[in-house]
Amino acid sequence: MWPRLLAQLVELLPHATRLLPLADNYLAVRREGSQTQAAQSAAMNELAESLRTDASRIAASYNSLTRQIAEQKTQIVALQDAIEVAQTQSVTQTRQLEWITTDVNTLRVWVKFGTVIIVMLLIAVLALTVQILRGR
Repeated sequence: MWPRLLAQLVELLPHATRLLPLADNYLAVRREGSQTQAAQSAAMNELAESLRTDASRIAASYNSLTRQIAEQKTQIVALQDAIEVAQTQSVTQTRQLEWITTDVNTLRVWVKFGTVIIVMLLIAVLALTVQILRGR
């Protein structure tokens, strides 16, 4: 059995010698692949760290914008309240102006009426004075 096995190995020896460079290349490629894999892993780690940094910057910007929007929201609410107060005051002043205008128009009528009565009384007094002076 052993001599037969050795004879078969001797026959396969030339084929094995041709396979040795292929095996060497294969193992070299595997070593380079593991080194490349390590380099790729390092690059991926750097990329991940860069993404984390960018994400934290974006989160900080988002928080800042959210805070600014909240501040502007309170300012807008305050402005709306001020506008409502101004509108209410405007309506109140408009009504008061209408009342004053009505009162002035009424006073104008009374002044005209009073002036007419005073003029008529003056004419009557003047007429009576003239009659009294003629009668003497």
